[in-house]
Amino acid sequence: MKTLGARLALLYSLVSTLTLFVLLAIGYYLLNRHLINGLDLLNASEFERVKVQLWALAALPGDPERADTASTDRLSFMLEILKPDKGVVYSSVSLGGNHLPTNGTGKAFNAELPGLGELRVGRFFYSGFEARIATSMGPVHEVMNGYAQISLVLVCLILLASLASGLVLSQLALRPVRLIQETANRIQSDNLSERIPVSNVQDEISGLARLLNEMFDRLESSFEQVRRFSAEASQ
Repeated sequence: MKTLGARLALLYSLVSTLTLFVLLAIGYYLLNRHLINGLDLLNASEFERVKVQLWALAALPGDPERADTASTDRLSFMLEILKPDKGVVYSSVSLGGNHLPTNGTGKAFNAELPGLGELRVGRFFYSGFEARIATSMGPVHEVMNGYAQISLVLVCLILLASLASGLVLSQLALRPVRLIQETANRIQSDNLSERIPVSNVQDEISGLARLLNEMFDRLESSFEQVRRFSAEASQ
């Protein structure tokens, strides 16, 4: 970049784009956590809704697989009931014959199952039983992918917009500097009385203009002294 205006515009666009990128990244993290917490609340509410029926179902004598088949229509989420001394006593058909992992840490964790993808699993304990309720992470991934795509478009747009606006703003901001340059180029020995216009704004540019005007004042005074000396010497 040869001109100061272009460098300022580029710097402005980079700072604006980086700021937006950081904000969008923070938003991505917060939105992801919010959606996952929503799945945890969904699992908890489903557990509260059906826990009485599930304990009764798990306590029935007979084959747990038959009990599972008989109740499949009433269950729209993936669920397993475990008993410490018996292991899995109930498993919903929606798990497709898979078993939810038992080595998850904490009350909620992510798990990957073949054919089901990534799941959000919640662990719940009641009356000596442990229930594991899982919800697909697919909707969360879809939302986050959409957020990422929109964020990418916004970053590209802000990069172009900030570069264009940066060029305009830099031209406006450097206009007094160009005026100083043009005026300084016009001042020569035959028009030392010309001065750089100074605005009423007290900023660095007006300070520079005043400093240059003071320098031209001294230069003009020196030239006048030289002229008078030359005129007196020629007499």
